[in-house]
Amino acid sequence: MISPPPSSELTQQWLAFLTPISIAILAVVQVLIGRFSDSKAAKRAEEVKKSLGEATEKSNNKISEIHTLVNSERGILLGMYATAMEDLAQVSKTPAAQKAAQIARAMSDDHNRKQAAVDDGQKNTEEK
Repeated sequence: MISPPPSSELTQQWLAFLTPISIAILAVVQVLIGRFSDSKAAKRAEEVKKSLGEATEKSNNKISEIHTLVNSERGILLGMYATAMEDLAQVSKTPAAQKAAQIARAMSDDHNRKQAAVDDGQKNTEEK
């Protein structure tokens, strides 16, 4: 069996002196590693935040473009539907067809009025 080396008073004094210093050095190293890791993580988080902001802005712009296109197409279709219903009402002269033509024209006019208000609001925003 291997016996431990003899422990002398000098060895005990050195251990008593070096142990707190070793603990202090380890604590400093841990703090430095933590700061390095935190700054690296913070930098990466900032990069992700910037990238996410750019992607969100691109998506919002694309959604706005699609919304404008859909509203434009809807306005055209409502106008065509109203015209077709008015033509049908003139040919058939039935009360149901005339009522359908009135409703279709009202829907088209309502859409156009709302779209004009939105367009005016966008122009006012762009001018500022």
